Amino acid sequence: IVTDLDYDKAFDVYNWLYHHHLRCHEIDYKPTAYYYFDFAVNSGRGNAGKELQKILVVNGAKIKVDGIVGKNTIGCLNDLSNEEGYFTFDVYSEWRCEYLRDIVKNHPSQDKFIRGWINRAVDMHDFSLRLHQGDDV
Repeated sequence: IVTDLDYDKAFDVYNWLYHHHLRCHEIDYKPTAYYYFDFAVNSGRGNAGKELQKILVVNGAKIKVDGIVGKNTIGCLNDLSNEEGYFTFDVYSEWRCEYLRDIVKNHPSQDKFIRGWINRAVDMHDFSLRLHQGDDV
């Protein structure tokens, strides 16, 4: 039962189901890794992966947009991030907000949630940067 889940167990679950499986530890530009993790937890691993892959393809990567972030996606992301890490991260943040707006466009009943979703995406963008810069968060 989730109510019986203590912090250490919850950490282990998120670490295994998300951080490990998402390969966040292999992403060089840490704000992108943090943001990808949060996107996956809240919108699904496949959705977060597809949006990340779309950005890479638009920037010339020769990868399949299938939502499975493997060694090819990570390699392309790290290659681009080494040159323009912030650009990739910033664009990913914008695309996440557009992804959320598309949910509402396709399912108008979800409109009541959009403000909170967007606020979380924007807050996570800022939090990821502060965490990376070593600020107290």
